[in-house]
Amino acid sequence: MSINLAKALNSFDGFKGAAMPTNPTNQEELSALVNAVDGGSCWSGEAPTWSQVETKVAEYDAEDAQKATDKTNGNQKLLDLG
Repeated sequence: MSINLAKALNSFDGFKGAAMPTNPTNQEELSALVNAVDGGSCWSGEAPTWSQVETKVAEYDAEDAQKATDKTNGNQKLLDLG
Protein backbone atom coordinates (compact mmCIF):
# COMPACT_ATOMS: atom_id res chain seq x y z
CA MET A 1 0.00 0.00 0.00
CA SER A 2 1.28 3.42 -0.79
CA ILE A 3 2.08 5.51 2.23
CA ASN A 4 -0.04 8.42 1.07
CA LEU A 5 -3.05 6.18 0.38
CA ALA A 6 -2.78 4.79 3.90
CA LYS A 7 -2.48 8.31 5.34
CA ALA A 8 -5.47 9.46 3.28
CA LEU A 9 -7.70 6.59 4.41
CA ASN A 10 -6.68 7.07 8.03
CA SER A 11 -7.44 10.79 7.81
CA PHE A 12 -11.16 10.13 7.35
CA ASP A 13 -13.34 9.81 10.44
CA GLY A 14 -14.59 6.30 11.06
CA PHE A 15 -11.88 4.33 9.22
CA LYS A 16 -11.32 1.12 11.19
CA GLY A 17 -8.60 -0.38 9.01
CA ALA A 18 -8.83 -2.77 6.10
CA ALA A 19 -7.19 -5.80 4.57
CA MET A 20 -5.80 -4.61 1.22
CA PRO A 21 -3.97 -7.14 -0.92
CA THR A 22 -3.79 -4.39 -3.57
CA ASN A 23 -4.46 -0.67 -3.50
CA PRO A 24 -7.99 0.33 -4.42
CA THR A 25 -8.11 2.27 -7.69
CA ASN A 26 -11.80 3.17 -7.99
CA GLN A 27 -15.05 3.52 -6.06
CA GLU A 28 -15.99 -0.14 -6.48
CA GLU A 29 -12.71 -1.37 -4.99
CA LEU A 30 -12.90 1.20 -2.18
CA SER A 31 -16.44 0.09 -1.33
CA ALA A 32 -15.35 -3.56 -1.32
CA LEU A 33 -12.75 -3.07 1.44
CA VAL A 34 -13.46 -5.06 4.59
CA ASN A 35 -12.15 -4.82 8.12
CA ALA A 36 -9.41 -7.40 8.68
CA VAL A 37 -10.54 -8.04 12.27
CA ASP A 38 -14.20 -8.88 11.84
CA GLY A 39 -14.71 -9.07 8.06
CA GLY A 40 -17.29 -6.30 8.21
CA SER A 41 -17.20 -2.78 6.92
CA CYS A 42 -13.94 -0.90 7.36
CA TRP A 43 -15.96 2.25 8.10
CA SER A 44 -18.04 3.23 11.06
CA GLY A 45 -20.46 5.72 9.63
CA GLU A 46 -20.41 7.06 6.11
CA ALA A 47 -17.46 6.12 3.91
CA PRO A 48 -15.76 8.77 1.76
CA THR A 49 -16.10 8.69 -2.01
CA TRP A 50 -13.21 7.62 -4.22
CA SER A 51 -12.95 11.23 -5.39
CA GLN A 52 -12.46 12.41 -1.80
CA VAL A 53 -9.75 9.78 -1.27
CA GLU A 54 -7.97 10.80 -4.48
CA THR A 55 -8.08 14.45 -3.43
CA LYS A 56 -6.55 13.63 -0.04
CA VAL A 57 -3.81 11.47 -1.65
CA ALA A 58 -3.00 14.35 -4.02
CA GLU A 59 -2.68 16.69 -1.02
CA TYR A 60 -0.19 14.35 0.64
CA ASP A 61 1.71 13.91 -2.65
CA ALA A 62 1.95 17.71 -2.98
CA GLU A 63 3.22 18.02 0.60
CA ASP A 64 5.90 15.40 -0.10
CA ALA A 65 6.95 17.18 -3.29
CA GLN A 66 7.16 20.50 -1.44
CA LYS A 67 9.30 18.94 1.30
CA ALA A 68 11.69 17.53 -1.32
CA THR A 69 11.88 20.92 -3.06
CA ASP A 70 12.50 22.71 0.22
CA LYS A 71 15.27 20.26 1.12
CA THR A 72 16.94 20.68 -2.26
CA ASN A 73 16.71 24.47 -2.04
CA GLY A 74 18.08 24.46 1.50
CA ASN A 75 21.00 22.27 0.52
CA GLN A 76 21.76 24.53 -2.47
CA LYS A 77 21.74 27.60 -0.23
CA LEU A 78 24.27 25.94 2.07
CA LEU A 79 26.46 25.01 -0.91
CA ASP A 80 26.25 28.56 -2.24
CA LEU A 81 27.44 29.90 1.13
CA GLY A 82 30.53 27.76 0.77
